[in-house]
Amino acid sequence: MIIARLTQRWHALRRWRAHQSPDSHARFEETTFNRAYRDAVHGSAGLILWQHDGEHGRFALQLRTAQRDDSQHGLTLTLLANDAVLHRLSWTWADGAQLALPVASVPLVTHNAGLWRNAGPAFDAFERAFPNNSPSFFAFAALQGAAQALGIDRVLALRATAHPTYQADQHATFESGYDGFWRILGGAEYDARHYQITLPFYLKPLADMPSKHRKRAAQRRDQWRAIGEAARTALLHYMAPVATTAAAARAPTTAQA
Repeated sequence: MIIARLTQRWHALRRWRAHQSPDSHARFEETTFNRAYRDAVHGSAGLILWQHDGEHGRFALQLRTAQRDDSQHGLTLTLLANDAVLHRLSWTWADGAQLALPVASVPLVTHNAGLWRNAGPAFDAFERAFPNNSPSFFAFAALQGAAQALGIDRVLALRATAHPTYQADQHATFESGYDGFWRILGGAEYDARHYQITLPFYLKPLADMPSKHRKRAAQRRDQWRAIGEAARTALLHYMAPVATTAAAARAPTTAQA
């Protein structure tokens, strides 16, 4: 049973890698960002895209190169609460043409994992600092800000069944963390392997909500907007001169979110 499962995962990983191009990711990073960005992202400290210090502690979204044991490679965005990990979101810069998209490059989300259940007091601190909010939305808001800094108006995201570690007996967990979340963001099925999420991601109109929920929803959106703007501003400081000029002409503000 164990051998069969490992064989299944190995074949899934081979199929996944066949659809990826590490060269596209490396080329995009080399031509889009400056040396300071690469030193930070590839270094131990990472690049902080957003940070909040308050009475409940320190919270940050840190961008780093994915760990070597992460089969997705690319970049990983980590939400930290008092140095404990609450969430990880990974993506690679993919070639739009290889995915039949009318854009040069697109973030392809390959990993979405909530780790707050094991964070104990750190997650309690997050809930006190940001009541009625979710670590997964914090991470995606930062990705949205990063994409919009580059003038990118969409994200592709792996479907649950296309994930290299997908297991049928854990379908509900994968469905919730992948397809289900992409649909909440307004994502639609793109092909057999991906969802496509238009940026800014979908937000239900406040007028369509019960009045008692509107204040909390507006507060959550203000927090996501602040994260997106922080990520957008941070990346604009690290862009190569040519890329900065091109992106500035295309990039919308995350205030649209």
